[in-house]
Amino acid sequence: THQIHWLQNSDYVIVLKDQQIQHQGTYKELIDIGVDFGPLAAETNKNEEENEEKQKKTKNKKQQQNQEITKKGENDDENEEKNKSKSFKLESQTSQGELITKESRKTGLIALKIWKTYGAALGVRVFIFLCFLYFISQALQISSGFWLSIWSTASGDESEYYLTVYSLISLSALFIIYFSTLTNALAAIRAARRVHESVVWKVLRSPVSFFDTTPLGRILNRVSQDQQTIDVQMPVTTHQLLDCFSILIG
Repeated sequence: THQIHWLQNSDYVIVLKDQQIQHQGTYKELIDIGVDFGPLAAETNKNEEENEEKQKKTKNKKQQQNQEITKKGENDDENEEKNKSKSFKLESQTSQGELITKESRKTGLIALKIWKTYGAALGVRVFIFLCFLYFISQALQISSGFWLSIWSTASGDESEYYLTVYSLISLSALFIIYFSTLTNALAAIRAARRVHESVVWKVLRSPVSFFDTTPLGRILNRVSQDQQTIDVQMPVTTHQLLDCFSILIG
């Protein structure tokens, strides 16, 4: 320790100077051999005064920082009040319908424009090919019924021939149904991907005014709930439409 007043209570004292041991022993032994602790005491007092000055400076600096933080907090409160007032004005404008555009919900039949857009996403060639497959499937089903009516009026000697033809017609219809269903599913996946990419492309390239007048939840609904409808319901709807149309033609 550098506290001189504690030396007389110490069991053993070591005096250092210039990083070397000058004296060592008990406090009484050092006093008896004439070791002067006066310069050390003066240096210790000087160090204590310097430490006190440093502590005062540190304390003053902390007080200044606290004052600055307090002023900054007051300014932040003022800014927050201003932001709240702006937000309130914005909400009032929203409630009056001056800023946020009101979303309209259409009911009833789906517009022809929507079907054209989905048909373009499917692809004209793919749609024509799907119609062809469904017509072939319906034709084979009608042919199987027609062949059964012929078989019922034929003699029993030719049963093997009629059975073979009926089996070929049924297997062909089964293959066409499977292939048309698979084609419809793959085409629906590609159409859904095209629609999603188109929506994302338009959203990312929209002007800032679009995001100011359109709530974020409305945008998320377009690429989540509405996209799910295209992914799940549209393939089923397309299948039912083509199936009913082919039955009607048949």
